[in-house]
Amino acid sequence: EYNEILSPLGFNCLSLKDLNIICDPEETGSTFKENALIKAKEIAKYTNKLILADDSGIEIDAYPNLLGIYSHRFLENEPYSIKNATLIEMLKDKIKTARYVCAIALINFNDQELFFEGICEGHISDIPKGNNGFGYDPIFIPSGLDKTMAELESEEKHKISHRGIASNKLVEYLKGIK
Repeated sequence: EYNEILSPLGFNCLSLKDLNIICDPEETGSTFKENALIKAKEIAKYTNKLILADDSGIEIDAYPNLLGIYSHRFLENEPYSIKNATLIEMLKDKIKTARYVCAIALINFNDQELFFEGICEGHISDIPKGNNGFGYDPIFIPSGLDKTMAELESEEKHKISHRGIASNKLVEYLKGIK
C-alpha cells in the first residue's frame, strides 16, 4: 500500500521480506504512535535506510478500551467475519460511532523521529457489506457516506481512510526532502 502511494514520488518501498529482515517487535506501547515507533526503532537496527512503520486500528465509542491498539488482538484466533459479527451484536442497543486511527512513524537519515496521524470518523454498520477491504472494513461506514470501507474502490478509500490521511501528511513531508 505504501509503495502504491510513494512510488510516484520516486521512493521505492522495501518490505522486511525484501530486505531479508526477520523481526517481530512486541507492541508494548499504550498508543498507536508508541507502537509505530517501537516497530520503526526495531527495524532501524537492521538497516540504514529511511524507516517507515505504522500502527492502526479501530476505536468504538461504546467500548473505549476494547479495541484501539488491541484491534488486531480482539478475539485473536477468530476470523474477522466472527469479530465483525460479535461487534455488531455487542452494539445492538449502543451508540455505534467509531473511528479508524493510523499513526505512521518515520525515522529519517538523521535518526529524527517523525509522526503522521490520520483519523477517519464513522460508525459501525448493522450488517457487513463489501469485499474491497479487510479487517473491520465491511462494518465501518465513514462519516458522510452510505457505504462501508469494504464497498469503496481503492482510490476513493485512499482519499478518506485513516491510512490515506496519515500517508498524505507523510507525502507532504517527503516532497520537502526530495
